[in-house]
Amino acid sequence: MRLDDDIYDRIISYLNGEMTTAEKHDFESDLKNNAELNETVSIMQNMETIYSDEDWHLLKNEPERIKEASLLFNTDDVKAFSENVRISEEKFRRKSLRRNSKVLHYISTIAAAGLIAFFLNYYFGANPSSDSLFETYYNTQDLPSFVVQNDEINLSIEAETLFREDKFEEALQLFSNVNESSNTLNPNVVLYMAICNLELKRYEEALNYLDALENSNTIDFHKAYWFKSLIYLKQDQKDKAIISLRILLKNEDYFNHEKAVRLLSELE
Repeated sequence: MRLDDDIYDRIISYLNGEMTTAEKHDFESDLKNNAELNETVSIMQNMETIYSDEDWHLLKNEPERIKEASLLFNTDDVKAFSENVRISEEKFRRKSLRRNSKVLHYISTIAAAGLIAFFLNYYFGANPSSDSLFETYYNTQDLPSFVVQNDEINLSIEAETLFREDKFEEALQLFSNVNESSNTLNPNVVLYMAICNLELKRYEEALNYLDALENSNTIDFHKAYWFKSLIYLKQDQKDKAIISLRILLKNEDYFNHEKAVRLLSELE
């Protein structure tokens, strides 16, 4: 369900016991008439079964965090999980009408706790997915700019312009021309060629260019470690990403060292 700011504030006031008697009466009346609101508040109340008393007390005093948490009830995966739990309970109930009612209550409680645990693990405790980490840490602004290096218009600047316009195939062709016309390896050109291939989903080609950069004797060779880790994440190869990041972390002067520390902590 979609909750506006007024409903958010009422839920938080209700959970924190801050409502007047009249406000509480009105809110509980709304709970009786609004099944989705009732379910949302019920699950939030049951978070106490997952958190310790101290942790839950701290959570209840973070209204913005509760607001963000409630938004997750709109996601398809949580809705699907909730529906599957409900269907499973119904099937169990139909097959177990002769069983003791306390047993049924226990089973339904376990199912509800499973849903709560799934929700909390998904939102608060689960390790982020490779895709989400890639989206968080991948930034083309990390790439150097040829414009600031040379005021004259040349192929490198034209290629970078195409890259910034998301014309990756055309940019790759120009960067390839620049690379072929040079007698020495230009680390920035090679880096752009790698990222063009990344954007075009040619991951092996991208890694080949980064291997060339890593094995070069240029001062920027270490930039390969950062971008390799991102390409591995894009392919959901977390183990390889971790290896690349650990190499990067051996030297504080290596490219994006601080970001690598944070990323590695989220992967391990």
